[in-house]
Amino acid sequence: MSFFTNQLLAWYKQNKRNLPWRKTNDPYKIWISEIILQQTRIDQGTGYYLDFIKTFPDVRSLAKAQTEKVLKQWQGLGYYSRARNLHQTARDIVNHYNGQIPDTYEKLIQLKGIGDYTAGAILSIAFNKPYPVVDGNVIRVLSRIYGITQSVSDAAIIKKIRDYAEELMAKKQAGDFNQALMEFGALQCKPQNPSCTDCPMQKICIAYKKNRVGVIPAKKPDTKLQKRFLNYFLIQYTSRKTEIIYLRKRTENDIWKNMYDLPCIETKKKTSLKIIMEGKEWTELFGDCKITTEGKPTSYVHKLSHQSIEAVFYKISISRALKITNSLKPVSASRIHTFPIPRLIEMYLVSQKLLK
Repeated sequence: MSFFTNQLLAWYKQNKRNLPWRKTNDPYKIWISEIILQQTRIDQGTGYYLDFIKTFPDVRSLAKAQTEKVLKQWQGLGYYSRARNLHQTARDIVNHYNGQIPDTYEKLIQLKGIGDYTAGAILSIAFNKPYPVVDGNVIRVLSRIYGITQSVSDAAIIKKIRDYAEELMAKKQAGDFNQALMEFGALQCKPQNPSCTDCPMQKICIAYKKNRVGVIPAKKPDTKLQKRFLNYFLIQYTSRKTEIIYLRKRTENDIWKNMYDLPCIETKKKTSLKIIMEGKEWTELFGDCKITTEGKPTSYVHKLSHQSIEAVFYKISISRALKITNSLKPVSASRIHTFPIPRLIEMYLVSQKLLK
């Protein structure tokens, strides 16, 4: 083994965190943990992982679940396409592989939501096969070790880093090696304020030798966020002494697909309620129903990976029930908590004491 590999495995033995997915080689549990941790910090993701595995302990239980139940379990983790892909892939595994997660790269990579990184993680950690993984931590560590100054948004540079990882890998300890490399990036070779003074890789780290740790890897250019203006309506009325709230199922191919938010009218810029009420969408939603607005509107700015949402919430009482459509659903206020709801909507409903 190389100096790097020996030092890395020794460091991992001394420093690895006690995490639940490290106590199993079940490919299902490894898969779930990797998908959760793609966009979620470990301290936040651990609780979600434990709850998810408790609710869906194996691939068959996930496959047969209703989509809404899966999304509800995922609520709070964001990037909900991950949950939808998990659900579809579980069904594909049951239908095409008799409920057994494949142990070859060629089959894994064809499943929805499983890319090169996740396939490598499953193969190495669950099956101890020598496939490298390349996530943000691995990119950072190997960029600094090899002094790579080019942008890591370049596919050719990522391939070079993957080749380095494969070359360094302890073939008979593939799972430990990959986890050690990711852990080293998370705890030692951090993005900001890395622990260089006590780093076991000091003597071979080109970035350290050249005093370039702070600028390697090269930062990716900032993604320009699409601005959206969403005007939400908390529509309430009382039916037989039951408080009713209208939810809207998001069926379009957009953010939060198959989740529930509130009835909404999107505008191209920040717009007054008076102007919104003059539009076609308002008439389609309320018809000639008499409405009463309550209190002042509530505003939030909500950032997603590629979108910045300026949301305004209006609280409205109505005199009679609205016309029901495929997406509009009257719900008892006491049952709102059972529906999968995006974080933005959850924050507002909590402020209105409709959710805890």
